[in-house]
This record gives sequence, structure tokens and C-alpha cells, in this order.
Amino acid sequence: MFRESFQEKHLKGFDPEKENPFVWPARLTDWHNKFQQGKVSPCPEGAEAVIPVKQGKGIKSEYSRRRCEFFFHNLSGHTIQMHWIDFNGKMSQPRTLRHKDHTRIQSFTGHCWRIKSLNESSTSKTKFYQLPDAKHAKLSLLKL
Repeated sequence: MFRESFQEKHLKGFDPEKENPFVWPARLTDWHNKFQQGKVSPCPEGAEAVIPVKQGKGIKSEYSRRRCEFFFHNLSGHTIQMHWIDFNGKMSQPRTLRHKDHTRIQSFTGHCWRIKSLNESSTSKTKFYQLPDAKHAKLSLLKL
């Protein structure tokens, strides 16, 4: 029964050998190549860069009601771990991103994020960022 239903009338005369193979349009492959290099981002036009924060104690997120959509692309060559630093300076909401992974995080202006290589214990491979006072923020992490 299945075999009969597979050979539908609308496929009569169809020969897959005579069809052209699918090819992505050049503008899309060009965009993808630039994305993999960190030259373009899927974030909206006008998105602001995140603000680097010096390492040290006392880093904590500021309270805000203003939303900030955070676009992050890991091009560091490492698997990284991201944490939101809460209002008390404690790490929260862990997430792991492999090399070339990207994510979109719904957050707020003034919130701080810690980014660290998953396999490194050294604090030299740890970076801190604060979201700007903007509707959209972006970071393409090229190295730790």
C-alpha cells in the first residue's frame, strides 16, 4: 500500500536525474562567509557594541527596566561558558557555546556578562562585558 501511494500521479514523468542540483544564491553564501569571520551579524542595524569591563571584584549588573537584546557570536576557537552576573555579583544562568555557535539573549541595559573558556582555569581567559543603554547589543568574540 505504501509503495503504491508513493508513486502519485503528480510525479508521473518526473526524473530527478534531469533536475538541476540546488545551489545557494551567491549573496547568501557571501553573507554566511562574512558571518563566520565576524564581519556581519544577524542583529538589527544600529546595534551597539557591548562595553568591556575590567576584571575585579565588585562586578554586578545594574537594575534596569529597559530591555536590551544581546546578539553573541563565539569565534574564539574555544568552547566558552557565559554567565549573567546578577545584582549581588553572583554568576547565574550558565550557558555553553562551542566555537562558531551564536545566541540571542533577552536581557536588560546595564546587565553584566562573564565569558570564560570552558577548558581553562586561568583568569586571563575570562572577560566581562556590560550591555549598553541600547535596544540591541552585539559581540563577536574573536579571541579570549
